[in-house]
This record gives sequence, C-alpha cells and structure tokens, in this order.
Amino acid sequence: MYELRISIIDVSAIFIVVGAKLWQKGNHLLTKGKKADAIIFKNNFNRTGSDGGMYYPVVRFLTDKEEWITQELSIGYSSAKSEGTKLEVLYDPGDPTNVEVSSTTQVNPNELRKLYMISPFLKRIISSSHLPRV
Repeated sequence: MYELRISIIDVSAIFIVVGAKLWQKGNHLLTKGKKADAIIFKNNFNRTGSDGGMYYPVVRFLTDKEEWITQELSIGYSSAKSEGTKLEVLYDPGDPTNVEVSSTTQVNPNELRKLYMISPFLKRIISSSHLPRV
C-alpha cells in the first residue's frame, strides 16, 4: 500500500514559492504598471474536469496610447461575472496583454511569512493528535 505523507512545512514551502512568484508579477505591475478602467466584455468557460470548470473574464480597456486591449484574465471564477461590470486593472505598458485586476495583484508577503512561521507549530499539533495519516 502506498502511503503519502505531506508535512505542513512542505505545503507551506509550496505556498511560499507560489506566493513569491505572484508577488514578483504583482510587484512588477504595481511599480511599472498603469491603471485603466475596464469592463468585463465576456466570460470564457474552461472545463477543468468531468464535473465542472471555471469562468475566465475577458476584459476590454483603453491604454494611455489610445489602444483598445481585449484580454482574458488569468484568474478564473466558479460563476460567470456579469458582462458590462466595470473594474480597475493594472497593465504593463510594454505588454498591455499582461493585465490583472488591480486588487488581485497585491499579494501581502507578510501573511505568507506568518503562515510559514506557524507551520512548525501546526505540524507538532497534527503529529501529536491521533488522526489517521493519509
């Protein structure tokens, strides 16, 4: 029988790496990016398995160079967002197709550090409990 053991530290390390990558991308957009008012133009449905999928909003906005950009966002949602909804986006002036919703690019690294700092305590709690291991 194959036994899989993933520690809290392993999971925390994965979160740290993913968070760092998101922070780098978000930080680039926060420092170099420009804000624009966008609308949700449509939603693309992407099936992720036999049971369901995610809706990825396609936004349309005008750059500071008066160029219209229509781009699918990299973040999906379980339900479609209303078409015509206004939102603020940050885009890279060098590559306006690199666009994110303004609020999703602001990853707080302090929250990730807190998770990493408490992970040894969580591991100790889980290992001291008599829960069956997966």
